[in-house]
Amino acid sequence: MLEFFKKRFRSVKAGVDRVLFEMRYWTSCEILEGNETEAIEDLLQEAPPPSSTATTQNNIEEEKYDLTIIIPAYNAEKWIRKCVDSVINQETDYKFWIWITDDGSTDKTGAILDSYLPNEKIHMVHQENRGYSGARNIALRKIFSRYVMFVDADDILLPGAIEDLLNAAYTFQADIVEGSVIAFREKNKLYDIKRKTEPRFKGQLIGAPWGKIIASKLFEHVQFPENYWYEDTIINTLICPQTEKVATISNDVYAYSVHPESITQTHDTNFKRVDSYWIMLLVHEDMKKLGISISLKSYQHTMGHIVFTYRRTVLLPENIKKNIFLGTRRFMKENYSKYMNSTNVDYLLAKAILDKDYKKYCLFCEWK
Repeated sequence: MLEFFKKRFRSVKAGVDRVLFEMRYWTSCEILEGNETEAIEDLLQEAPPPSSTATTQNNIEEEKYDLTIIIPAYNAEKWIRKCVDSVINQETDYKFWIWITDDGSTDKTGAILDSYLPNEKIHMVHQENRGYSGARNIALRKIFSRYVMFVDADDILLPGAIEDLLNAAYTFQADIVEGSVIAFREKNKLYDIKRKTEPRFKGQLIGAPWGKIIASKLFEHVQFPENYWYEDTIINTLICPQTEKVATISNDVYAYSVHPESITQTHDTNFKRVDSYWIMLLVHEDMKKLGISISLKSYQHTMGHIVFTYRRTVLLPENIKKNIFLGTRRFMKENYSKYMNSTNVDYLLAKAILDKDYKKYCLFCEWK
């Protein structure tokens, strides 16, 4: 009964919030007169994008294993042992091995990882710091397994995860299998992302590489763009569109650690946050290289990315935010004009972008 009233309350609150938002939306207006080309040139001067790409040539070798688990680690001495133990202690009849990249750690991470070297399942590389992308990419250069999986150094692979995910992958012949995920902070559970067991999942996957296994063939021509923030954008834009079949399972497979200082959890004035805009442009260029067509699904994902970009850059100077808005407007008109006049769920955002109405755009992104 209590749960019923909670759901009812949330439903009523959502309805009220929607009404209040629309009242503000339709009574607000700030049309920008700025030139889109000049706005992009200003962004290039003040917050230029990295010179990187998400396309490459990786080698898919003879399958010696069912699964490769890739763990990038940088200054993770607090968590790395618990992470690695959660992987090597998996009980399964499937063959898996673990690639760990010590990405130039300056704490005890490297020494802790070296203590695992007698374990024949583990291959380890110590390299100069290249960020999450570089730490993952070196493991993708040669792949000896049918599937790959990514585990962050501060996260945990839950018991039975490998067995459950691979059982589903082989049973359903799926290119990606995603399980349920638990989010925690220190020892406290914050929330979970529950999946149903669906042999042919049609919804939106978690936009991160963790919590799922991915067919190695999908990375044959794809890598994580180096020196970018928000490099995980490739999962929903370049990896998922290549799939023939995606499945989900209800089993809890992954525990995700939420850190208050994470770039995904905080807002600050670092101009690297403009990478969220630049990576939107980058992945669309790489979509063309990979033969991935513009579609309604990519439009819906891009509209969601625009909202995230607003939130990620909310504390940047106003001129930067307005330049991002104008640059986004030109990009959307060039790539998605045929979808922007439809009355879909993001119609109000599309209208604000087309009308150059910066105030309505801000209100939508704050409400959404």
